[in-house]
Amino acid sequence: MVKENKMRNRLENWPPYILFLICIFVLAPQDVFGQTINPGGTFRYQGQVKCSDCPLPPPCPLCPTPALAPRPASTPAPKLTPAFTPMPTPKPTPVPVPTPSSRVVCSKTVSSGQSILSAANGAANGQTVCVRSGTYRECGDLTKAVKLVSHPGNTVLPVIDQNATSSDNCRLRLKPSSAGAVIDGFEIRDGWEGLKIEADNITVRNSIIRDNRHGILAISVNNLTLENNKFVNNGNKSLCAASGLMPKQCHNIYINNSSCKPMTGSVIRNNVIEYAPGMGINLRGENCGTYPIDGIVIEGNSFINNAYGIGSYKNITNPTFKDNSFSVSKLPATNHKYPSHIGLWETSGLVMTGNTLMSSLANHYAIWVSDEQSKKQKEVNGNSWKAAGNRWKWGRSRNDFKSAYKRTTGWDKSGTVN
Repeated sequence: MVKENKMRNRLENWPPYILFLICIFVLAPQDVFGQTINPGGTFRYQGQVKCSDCPLPPPCPLCPTPALAPRPASTPAPKLTPAFTPMPTPKPTPVPVPTPSSRVVCSKTVSSGQSILSAANGAANGQTVCVRSGTYRECGDLTKAVKLVSHPGNTVLPVIDQNATSSDNCRLRLKPSSAGAVIDGFEIRDGWEGLKIEADNITVRNSIIRDNRHGILAISVNNLTLENNKFVNNGNKSLCAASGLMPKQCHNIYINNSSCKPMTGSVIRNNVIEYAPGMGINLRGENCGTYPIDGIVIEGNSFINNAYGIGSYKNITNPTFKDNSFSVSKLPATNHKYPSHIGLWETSGLVMTGNTLMSSLANHYAIWVSDEQSKKQKEVNGNSWKAAGNRWKWGRSRNDFKSAYKRTTGWDKSGTVN
């Protein structure tokens, strides 16, 4: 007993790793003869054969296969090349939007109760006369090449109200000596003509011209520019009647070569042209022989409910009608028997492209082509027609526009007709 206690005490005092090695040796598999069994071999024990070389059983289909822990990917050593820092893209300096005061430098200023014409005719050519909001009656002639503009401090346009009668024929007339003048930013109303233009190189823009006998009457002028205006209800019935004219003879814009001079270079663009009992634009060059109205450009305008949109009447050469819209849903009081978007009489060299022409009136003529000369134009293509009715004129009145227009004229091969 004393020996066993001494042995136990001695073993307890051995280091743990010595005990670990002894356990491995003692527990290692051995056969009955004390020989170590090789893995995969066979041995006999008490009449039984133990097989360690038999094939393994098939894997259990319901047992999950243990997933191997993924081997962490090796992280490449960082390159020592210094990182490139892109240069910042410079922001563009915004362009300042000019205020009216920075656009206009007033040489003279006119206030309500003063005369615009007196100030303008007293200025030097090229000076700018600024007009404050208010209502002015100006019957007379502009004789200087000045710029008449709405004052930059205005919130509403100044009004030139002619209050014309048959006894005074009140109008604002631009005489030949005013060539180069600019009218910018007015409402002009109730005149014999809103503006009567007898000078070359006149510009009228950003204005409302309404309720006059003619909105603008321009006689034998060159390089007239009308842009960004609104012409409405010119052809006022009472003024037409007072002057002995019929409604169909009073127009929003009237370009006439009654003085029979060469006329070139005029442009009418980006205007609203509305509700004339005569024509939205009337071009009239008859009886002037070798002096036609030549090369006028009419583009980007909106023609609304005019008895005629554009009338091109005799001795008109090389006009361009481009990218305009024409729409008719009702007509003003008029004595036009055959209202139409466009009428051509003795007109040649026309380029007419990209226009839209619509009417909801069954008795409205899509186009009026009066004579053989007007059937032979330079280019009519890419226009879009939408007509409620079928009426048109090709030398004679017809009622088959939708089915026969392209085939008969040879025009608008890439246009549409509905």
